[in-house]
Amino acid sequence: MRLDVLLERLGLPNVEITGMTADSRRVKSGDMFVAVQGKVHDGHAFIDEAISNGAHCILTSRPVDCVSDDVVVISDPSLVEKRNQLAARLYGNPSQNLACIGVTGTNGKTSVAFGLAGLLRSTGFAGTPGWGILPDVTHSGLTTMDGIELQACMAAMRDQGAQRVAMEVSSHALSQDRLSDVRLQVGIYTNISRDHLDYHRSMASYEAAKQRMFEDFDLERAVINVDDAFGQRLKRVCDERDIPVTTYGTTHSADVTGELTSLTIEGARGLWRTKWGSTPLHLPVRSEFGIANCAAILATLVHFGTDLECASRQLAKFHAAPGRFEFVKLRSKAHAVIDYAHTPDALRKTLLALRNLEPSEVICVFGCGGDRDKGKRPLMGALAEELADRVIVTNDNPRTESPEVIADAVLRGMKKPKLARVELDRECAISSALQEVQPNSIVLIAGKGAEEYQEIDGVKHPFSDREIVDRVRQGGRSATLVD
Repeated sequence: MRLDVLLERLGLPNVEITGMTADSRRVKSGDMFVAVQGKVHDGHAFIDEAISNGAHCILTSRPVDCVSDDVVVISDPSLVEKRNQLAARLYGNPSQNLACIGVTGTNGKTSVAFGLAGLLRSTGFAGTPGWGILPDVTHSGLTTMDGIELQACMAAMRDQGAQRVAMEVSSHALSQDRLSDVRLQVGIYTNISRDHLDYHRSMASYEAAKQRMFEDFDLERAVINVDDAFGQRLKRVCDERDIPVTTYGTTHSADVTGELTSLTIEGARGLWRTKWGSTPLHLPVRSEFGIANCAAILATLVHFGTDLECASRQLAKFHAAPGRFEFVKLRSKAHAVIDYAHTPDALRKTLLALRNLEPSEVICVFGCGGDRDKGKRPLMGALAEELADRVIVTNDNPRTESPEVIADAVLRGMKKPKLARVELDRECAISSALQEVQPNSIVLIAGKGAEEYQEIDGVKHPFSDREIVDRVRQGGRSATLVD
């Protein structure tokens, strides 16, 4: 697209723009680089890198010196503010041609969005593990990408034949307007609990950010978990805006609820009770929160035209996202469970779910991330001590903090911290727990899920909990994933 058409301004040089980014490392020949002043990094400091990578145009919010006469530099803070709108225009307004499904909440975003992308035909995915049309996922590094990259990725999925996109929507993304110029058709709320208070400072601010998805977008349908007060508040918001709502939860008044007859390591059995009727519930999930996630998926499948019985049959083939309550068979009927649980509520629910499976022992291996909400560390230590038989405190992503300081904060939440083991080498912590495993026991490895790195002092080192579990063999045989 010509620069003057993109910016809707006459008199600009005849320059063709083929892409757009606010990340100088991603710049390709023909791109426009937008220099954004962020809380941590100032994009203006990376203009030279963008030019060396082939940028045809630099858009800045303040005047800068340019080292190349061949590059157009436009200093206009109003255009920088409209960068998402410009990206949407450049990439052909992809959300106008896609049914976009946004999933927000503290826990369950990945599982619901990933499940929808796997069960709804021609549906792309965008979230913590990356973006793409399953099973092909390109890693992005953020739960919700910045607004420019999001437009580019939606356009790529549209061009690959996607008719819908199921995306995770984080509180950061909503508060930073990353989804401006995205037309959301369906909004899903899963649950809320303490998280990201290092950024939002209070639960009220955190909730207000989540609420924006139901206040600022012209949704055609909302799917809301009404088991908590915040979900009930979101329903009232939607009712006031005349947005049709499908509710789910454990209460009989919910439109979709799962009534269980059994929940074992083999899966869940019971009955779906819905406003459209009842149908058998057969799910390859092993937790009540997994059933809740499937209820959200069921309601959304029905919205997109799948009849109830067919939707239930599809959910029987549900595959959880990698690193989300992922079971790995070990020797003697023991299992490792890899999970992303990194909040007090998520860790509590995960450990309770494992307890309900009646293992002989639960070993919990976890840590807390550095440079994030410090208040949750003792809370998670207390929960691990209460609900696990043995606790190994280790590194998560320490980032720029001291691992010892983080571990000490976790231990301060415990009544008997000396009974916990501290092994800051995460690989050693996981390996030792797996080597000590008893018959019919479970080792929970929490906090990182399917992440393929460990961030230490600003450097992301290759690291995968899943690979470490796979390397710890019994009798030379690799562990195997449970379907």
